[in-house]
Amino acid sequence: MKLYDVALGVLRSGPVTGAARRLTRDRIRILAYHGVPDAEAFSRQMHYLASNFEPVDEVAISAAIHDGVPLPSGAAWVTFDDGDPSVVENGLPVLSGLGIPATMFVCPGLIESGEPFWWRVTDWAAAHVPHRVDVPGGPVALGKTREHGLYGWDNEYGRQETSVSHFRASRYLVSNSEFGEFVAAGGYRTERWWTPEGWQWRNFRQADHPVFWVEDEEGGYRLRCFTEEIPLPADWPVEVNQLEAKAFCNWKAETTGKPVRLPTEAEWYRLLAASGLGEASTWGAGHGNINLARHASSCPVDRHLSGGFGDVVGNVWQWTETPITGFPGFEVHPLYDDFSTPTFDGRHNLIKGGSWISTGNEATPHSRYAFRRHFFQHAGFR
Repeated sequence: MKLYDVALGVLRSGPVTGAARRLTRDRIRILAYHGVPDAEAFSRQMHYLASNFEPVDEVAISAAIHDGVPLPSGAAWVTFDDGDPSVVENGLPVLSGLGIPATMFVCPGLIESGEPFWWRVTDWAAAHVPHRVDVPGGPVALGKTREHGLYGWDNEYGRQETSVSHFRASRYLVSNSEFGEFVAAGGYRTERWWTPEGWQWRNFRQADHPVFWVEDEEGGYRLRCFTEEIPLPADWPVEVNQLEAKAFCNWKAETTGKPVRLPTEAEWYRLLAASGLGEASTWGAGHGNINLARHASSCPVDRHLSGGFGDVVGNVWQWTETPITGFPGFEVHPLYDDFSTPTFDGRHNLIKGGSWISTGNEATPHSRYAFRRHFFQHAGFR
């Protein structure tokens, strides 16, 4: 029997397990690894961890220390104290598949020294850490009851039950850098990647790039913000309308040979479930750039991870494939009869997840705001 299995057995059924859990239920568990020589044993440990504890990342730890944000019950932090190749080769695929965050502590002096080992590990990680992550299929119940404790607009009520098949979703929102590849590939000059509606909009606006990008004298771009223009942040989420997001997906599908599209409303809820985030009241400042809790702007797409996904909530809204309509049981509210029904025309698509400036009802998972596909609403896409 290997040491991994002995440790796992003690964790599960040791004579002091119950007492230890009671004593440490309000503390964080830190698992510190040097390497992962046995991928199979490590996988068993991580499956047990995912089923019995609440993995957290360094962002949640920092929020707990500096902002007083409570850690979830059963919090566990996976760390590595070295850049051993086995961590990258055996550990990262397991963690990625389960959506478990981890933190690697390395010596910056070694990285910057040009030591061949560090360059090899960096190159390997960039090539092998998957950019798309599995999201399990399953049933989805859309809509909330009249007894729900949070305020909602009329289009949030009713009930629609559906089932979603397994799919893969990008780990992060599409960044300015990633969208820039589409721009450089002639995305705004190639009609076949656009829907008829999208191409009509593109020609009307004579668009060559996202509207908030401003060309500079060196042939690059700056980002137009509320009060100033700044150098285009490559790792911030791109802000585009739904037509541009669709064109990007069609281009990506053609260049990769794989089906690529925006998620549906129901798929977004499966993604939310996979992330481990629940109702808005449980999100807290550590779970996203939302509710003006952290920034008065977007931030890097890899800053806030939940269940292996970045920005499931917050940063920018996320365009979907789904035109809004009422759920079965929908009733027009008598005090604002023109809020929802004018959008039930097949031309208004839902945005989900909220943005950095979303507060109140906008910062809840049940919110259902929909806009014409050519509108801009601090929205990007996954």
